[in-house]
Amino acid sequence: SIATCYSRETGNDLEAYLAVSRKGAEGALKLAGFDQPSALAYPGFESLFEFSPNPMQQALIDLTLPENGMPSLVIVEGPTGEGKTEGAFARAALQQAHTRGRGLYIAMPTQATSNGLFPRSLRFLEGAHRGGLGSFRLVHGNADLHPEQEGLLTDLSDLEALFSEDGTNAEGAVRTLRWFLPRKRSLLASYGLGTVDQAFLSVLYARHFFLRLFALSGKTVIFDEIHAYDLYMRHLFTRLLQWLHALGTHVILLSATLPQRLRDACFKAWGGAVYKGTPTAADIPYPAIWLAQDGRVDLAAHSFTTRWTQQARLRRHDPAPEYVAEALVKAYREGATVGLICNTVRRAQEIFDLLPEDVRGDVGNVMLLHARFRFGVRQAREQAVLNRFGKKRPNGQGCILVATQLAEQSLDLDFDVLFTDLAPIDLLLQRAGRLHRHLEARPSATRPEGYRQPTVFWLCPEADSGGVPDLSDIGIRPTKYTVYSPLIAWKTWRVLQCRDTWSLPTDYRILIESVYDGQKEAPSDVSKESASGWRRAVQAFEKTEAEARAQAVNQLIPEPTSGGLRRLLDEDRFGLAEENDDEAPRTTRALTRLGTDSIEVVAFFADEADALFMDPTCTQPAPLAIPEGRKDMPLPAIRTLLQNTVRLSYEDIAAALRSREDDDLPNAWQIAAEQTPALRYRHPLVLKDRRVHVAGYQIVDDEVLGIQMHR
Repeated sequence: SIATCYSRETGNDLEAYLAVSRKGAEGALKLAGFDQPSALAYPGFESLFEFSPNPMQQALIDLTLPENGMPSLVIVEGPTGEGKTEGAFARAALQQAHTRGRGLYIAMPTQATSNGLFPRSLRFLEGAHRGGLGSFRLVHGNADLHPEQEGLLTDLSDLEALFSEDGTNAEGAVRTLRWFLPRKRSLLASYGLGTVDQAFLSVLYARHFFLRLFALSGKTVIFDEIHAYDLYMRHLFTRLLQWLHALGTHVILLSATLPQRLRDACFKAWGGAVYKGTPTAADIPYPAIWLAQDGRVDLAAHSFTTRWTQQARLRRHDPAPEYVAEALVKAYREGATVGLICNTVRRAQEIFDLLPEDVRGDVGNVMLLHARFRFGVRQAREQAVLNRFGKKRPNGQGCILVATQLAEQSLDLDFDVLFTDLAPIDLLLQRAGRLHRHLEARPSATRPEGYRQPTVFWLCPEADSGGVPDLSDIGIRPTKYTVYSPLIAWKTWRVLQCRDTWSLPTDYRILIESVYDGQKEAPSDVSKESASGWRRAVQAFEKTEAEARAQAVNQLIPEPTSGGLRRLLDEDRFGLAEENDDEAPRTTRALTRLGTDSIEVVAFFADEADALFMDPTCTQPAPLAIPEGRKDMPLPAIRTLLQNTVRLSYEDIAAALRSREDDDLPNAWQIAAEQTPALRYRHPLVLKDRRVHVAGYQIVDDEVLGIQMHR
């Protein structure tokens, strides 16, 4: 019909219309930056990273490259801190140069891990990209708040300044073209780094899912920390692997603690690839690199020497907050760098608050970190934690970090001694990777006397008279959305109580498979009452597993088979709302994770006259006004507002805030949010004297402890 109208108005025929249309399309693609394709090269490992490859990295470099357009799946199992990321980067550069691929996406488990990897990813791309502009985009809900992302923004009109007269730039030009900023377009950029959720949306019945699938096709996709995926996410992940295999995408999976069942599920999803070696998990060596291609799985490299080893003492410790605080202070006064990782924010806040006033007052050395600080405050704290507890931390002064799972995988930290709540064994091993982490920079001899051998104090009550411990005080309860499965936690406890030490990396596979062996029967040495509790934990685990499977099946697009493609074309189910669309019922949202319903709020502080401010002292007015002559808020004002965001994972609070009438919302917010897409799915939370009452809770923004919830 467009062609007919064109012909009637101009007198030209369809052939002329097609010529004009093609020219317009080419111009639109050029304006968007699609004439600046991916161009990764491999100039050598030392050239990319300024150090020589270790044995694991060299093994990745030496892997056979894919032939005949066949996609490959590489799984790297190696200890924390071994340099798996740099090895994966080198492998990706080799693959993309060899196959003339379409780019790279690095999928991380959280926003924090994405942000932490941003500088390293940028340095790699600047060394590996060749020719023209390489568009690199940070991809997650708060990506635009990242200062380095902002510094990369450019328009095509700025390209002349980036290139010499012959159109080349010897150092490579890596920037972010503004056209790729909307999240539905972000994966189309040649190079991306973000959360795995953005990739999951490509296999859910969400709007534009096909665009995301197209964006990932032909690239190399690196998935890091895949052991961190819960039961629901694993269903999404294996379906995504099926589609990436069908689309000719190369995949690299990284994990220190990968159970055999998940590894086998990955092989099955990758075109039904099968490993025909030893069937017993305990007989498979560690570390290991696997290569799956053309229906075959090879144990491509294994048992190479690692630079990180840990001979650690294991000690159970009373989890009562007062005893934990006492132990932290003792180690601090003896000059140790002390880490505590808690399972819940509430528990971390409680223990930190029990530290003596003179210890908490040592603000440069004693810190609290969790996800319930306002975004800008949390960013500042993360940087302070990295400076004080990271690779280049000072010696000779005691310090304490009380943290939640943020310290488990998001930050590169080095403790002299570790205290940790009991958690599933794979996550405990991740936490232990922060203990005596940087052996080359800080050998044992430089650590305080008494802390030269790594020691893990795992916090767990003693077994009760029935033979098993009550784990509720450390956040593990048989509820629908418990922080961890009681069954897996109890199985971890059974393994640890029989050990005084572990030797890593040798014991990695033994420990993991002892917990994830599929056995669910109650131990024979527990009471009938405890055995009954164990069976209830098994039932809760199986129910959660079944619900996760059912929810995934309901939201996932079909498999990339002939029958699946027919169903995909026949079904009219392309209406799932984005996950952050609060106006849509939860059952109709494209969920990339299950769990307690949560809400993202923007915190404001009100004075006596109810004027809104961004700070508790009410000195920085909230920039909600839209300047005259503009239809929306300026970007600096949006960034200022988003610095005060925080996510609250309480279902009743989320429901109460969403159900407010317009009269209950600040008028300035209503006008700003209506005109500003970045605010559309966020909700204002106005505090007076740093507190507000919602749904039977008192919400307090404490300067030291962060956001607190009191019933």
